[in-house]
Amino acid sequence: MLTDANLDSADLANASLRGAILRKATFDDALLSSADLSGADLSEADFSAASLQGIDLRGANLYKANFNAATLWGGNLSGANLKGVIIYLSNFSGSVLNGANLEDAFISDSEFSDTDLSGTSLKDAFISDTDFTGANLNRANLKNTSLDDGKH
Repeated sequence: MLTDANLDSADLANASLRGAILRKATFDDALLSSADLSGADLSEADFSAASLQGIDLRGANLYKANFNAATLWGGNLSGANLKGVIIYLSNFSGSVLNGANLEDAFISDSEFSDTDLSGTSLKDAFISDTDFTGANLNRANLKNTSLDDGKH
């Protein structure tokens, strides 16, 4: 268990951290491309400016995580818990988030084009100036979701 670990600027590309407990860890400017963090506990982690292309976060706990200026295109977050997450100036294009929990999320000025959000819960989320062109929102729960000026 590495609670509050500082992994800023770390090169963890292709690393296997499946099931790791990294609560409140910071990954600012870290390279996590194609890393396997499936099932990991990353609650309240900070991924500001991190490169997360092709990352595997299936079933991960990302409760209240921060994705500020993160690049996560082509990632797999199926079934992940992203409740209360902050996503700002980030790119999730082409990622798979089917069945993920994005309740109470704050999503602004980000890119979700061609993203699979089928069966995702966005209940009570705030979404502003975000591009969902070509995204799959079939069976997504948008109850009480606030959509503001985005391309949806």
